[in-house]
Amino acid sequence: MGALWGVWYAGCYSGIAVILYIVDGPRRFEANDVSLLQVLALYWIGGVLGGAILGLLRPLAHRRLGAMLVGSLVIYPSTAGVMTTMAGSPFAWSGRDFAGTVVVATLLGSFYAWWLWEPPGDAGARR
Repeated sequence: MGALWGVWYAGCYSGIAVILYIVDGPRRFEANDVSLLQVLALYWIGGVLGGAILGLLRPLAHRRLGAMLVGSLVIYPSTAGVMTTMAGSPFAWSGRDFAGTVVVATLLGSFYAWWLWEPPGDAGARR
């Protein structure tokens, strides 16, 4: 189920990227030194891997702290993909590149999981 969520998000973000490319041409992508193909690959690989991680580790997310751990791991493939797009192969990363990737994934993933977490059985109660 988690990988399907990743496919859904990848499809939505890819659609936006393709629309931007059609409307504005490659200018936005070239300004960031990436191609449309790189962006689409990042969305699909990060989305499917992140979704699969979520599906596998979802039982750990029944508690807020577990959700924060899972959130950090879920966002890591996308964060690593962004860094790979910017800095090249992970085998060529500096220690600073690697540390930055881990810190960003940990902070973003845990923050969003903390913010969005709901106790089991209360899903949608806040909304």
